Amino acid sequence: MRIKILANIKTDLMFFFRNGLLLLIFTILVTQTIMSVFLRNLLGAYRGSGFEAIKNFTETFNNFGYILVVAVGIVTVFSHSSQRCLKMVFTRPCPPEIWMASLAISITIVATVLFFLSFFVGSLLFVVEEIPYQSGLVFVCIQKWCEALIVSFFLLLLSLVIHPVLAIFLICVMNERSLYWLHLLIKAALQNASSFTRAFLLDLAKSLTGLLYRIFPVQVPYEEQFSEIARSWIVLPRDWFHLMIFVAYTFAFCCLIILLASEVLKRKRLT
Repeated sequence: MRIKILANIKTDLMFFFRNGLLLLIFTILVTQTIMSVFLRNLLGAYRGSGFEAIKNFTETFNNFGYILVVAVGIVTVFSHSSQRCLKMVFTRPCPPEIWMASLAISITIVATVLFFLSFFVGSLLFVVEEIPYQSGLVFVCIQKWCEALIVSFFLLLLSLVIHPVLAIFLICVMNERSLYWLHLLIKAALQNASSFTRAFLLDLAKSLTGLLYRIFPVQVPYEEQFSEIARSWIVLPRDWFHLMIFVAYTFAFCCLIILLASEVLKRKRLT
């Protein structure tokens, strides 16, 4: 089992580096990041404020890593499914659980490397600029790492059930905040329903949005608190405790997704 997992991880990492779509996404993001930093330096947007420059660079690099990590899982599943590679993999033999666990580890490795680079370069810039180190750098990198893994794994599961384009649309539109407000809006409309048919449809919609709200993952818990930390990079002791809860939630959620995805793969028609 250990040999199979290591072999799959090696194959996944090679696929990440050789896949044309991932390389295109990587090239676009790198170009966009370089142009963004270059233009800000050219226009002097943060001249005289080294801390703001470091914070802006870290935010840009974290967003770059977030998009790349999210893309890795869904591109891998879609590519293997469309090219009918999974049937060959599972008959070698390699059970779906091992393949999915290996893919999860590979995605986690990519995410860890990217966000560690963001942390490392940000820390190096503090030394170069001779600015007192801010622990908020560690916090925002870990937070974004968790967010990227949650969305990447959830998209991976959705892409096994529906088309990847539709999965991306759902994850962008139907987040926990939009579903919550939609549920409240339908609930308010239900109280003023003027006919039985309208009340029935609104009650059905309320039940559906309530179910989706409970199913869709929480991408950013303590959202207001974390947003303030991302703005100021000031971290209090209780914030580290909340971050630990977020990391534990991310680990539990990803394990659950891998189990569900493995069950879906077992029942998925691969011919």
